[in-house]
Amino acid sequence: MDKHLNFPVKCILVALALVVGGMMSVKAATAYAPFGQFSHQPWQAKCLFTYDSYNDPEGCFTEGFDDSSWDLINGPVSTQGALAYFATEWNYNGYSDYSKVYLRRHFNLDRVDQDYYVLYVTHDDNCWIYLNGVLVYNLNSWFSPKDYTTIFIPRELLHAGDNLLAAVVANGTGNAFCDFGLYAPGAIDWISVELAAPGTLGQEVLYKADVLSDVTYLKVKGTMNDEDWVTVKNMANLKGIDLSEAKATHVPNDQFSDRTMLHMALLPSGLTTIGNNAFYHTSLTSVVIPATVTTIGEAAFQECGMLGSVEFAAGSRLTDLRPRAFCYCTRLQAVSLPPSLTVLSDVVFYGCTLLSSVTLPSALSTIGSSCFARTPSLHSIDFPASLSCIYDEAFASSGLESVVLPQNITYIGDAVFYDNPNLKRVELPITSAPQTANGWGYRSTFYNCRAIEEVVSLSATPPAIYWD
Repeated sequence: MDKHLNFPVKCILVALALVVGGMMSVKAATAYAPFGQFSHQPWQAKCLFTYDSYNDPEGCFTEGFDDSSWDLINGPVSTQGALAYFATEWNYNGYSDYSKVYLRRHFNLDRVDQDYYVLYVTHDDNCWIYLNGVLVYNLNSWFSPKDYTTIFIPRELLHAGDNLLAAVVANGTGNAFCDFGLYAPGAIDWISVELAAPGTLGQEVLYKADVLSDVTYLKVKGTMNDEDWVTVKNMANLKGIDLSEAKATHVPNDQFSDRTMLHMALLPSGLTTIGNNAFYHTSLTSVVIPATVTTIGEAAFQECGMLGSVEFAAGSRLTDLRPRAFCYCTRLQAVSLPPSLTVLSDVVFYGCTLLSSVTLPSALSTIGSSCFARTPSLHSIDFPASLSCIYDEAFASSGLESVVLPQNITYIGDAVFYDNPNLKRVELPITSAPQTANGWGYRSTFYNCRAIEEVVSLSATPPAIYWD
């Protein structure tokens, strides 16, 4: 099959989750929108077959779109000889090559009563899936017809009544298919162990499970060491871990990196360090950072596309929030940073496209390069009086509508507010122009901010503004 396609990558909330083979080995729970490979029953959808370079009809992934001209079909959709079960043959003018299928499936929920939901998906080739207008899955690749992926869906994306799953799959050549369905998670089967001594987790778990890969939800009590963390890392199918009654000082580097099935983690009090990439590209929906944590490592929660809530426990001692810690957390909407934090590193919240509310620490002195870049939902922010340095492109391509720079600013980088299309008002401090990498003044600070209507300078001698 020719899989060398180059379709545009859209806003990715969840990329590839853990792929498991042998669909019929999975016992699915309550089905709200059945997955045909489990149920062997058809599901209904409005459908549009078209050519592969066809532009998405405007609004076609949202609930209000008029799909009355689309065909009503039974899914799943597949070419002959691909999916084990399908109801409609993939066919665009007699062909499957270089074509697309759009599917809109409505389903009803009496109530939203689960902590999370489970979306099962298989497709060939590239696929995007939206739930009630929010992109929850994108993969520019393909699956074997016997494989699928699992995505954990936070309850906040659903509502009682009518809901919509909308998908588009673009095929190059060869097999073409699409099947997807939404389920309740079913009862959680926790394995709970109490450690007699550090380093005994593997032994204790294997009293209750045949192999480590059988463990999906784990609760640990007692003191953990590095050997125990290795045991946890070998639990390839872990979906949730409760360490609230464990004792550990750190989460090691890369501990859960790319574990896209992991959707919940309760961290222990007494924890001081969350390592680099510790939860990189997981499906966590929320996290509470214990008050004892002083360091959150580089990319610790980067690309956690389902992370909607980050809470710092009262009395937080956090002093070191390293680059990319929450980069591309595309569901994160609000964050209140603890007073103990004085420096925000580079790219910490870069690409958090839904971030709309930020509370900065009262003693913050520095905002690093691109820290809040590409945050189009961030329309306002209050800078503390303590802030003295803002580095290059810190708020580039954000949604800020007004900026009031604090009086203590001594250094401002290039293009700090570059390409803010909503920025209308700017207030500069009474102090002299801040230092920049190339001298003094405002260097491209407001470049391409075309909506600015008012610039207020409190200084008797207005500063120079360059390249704007």
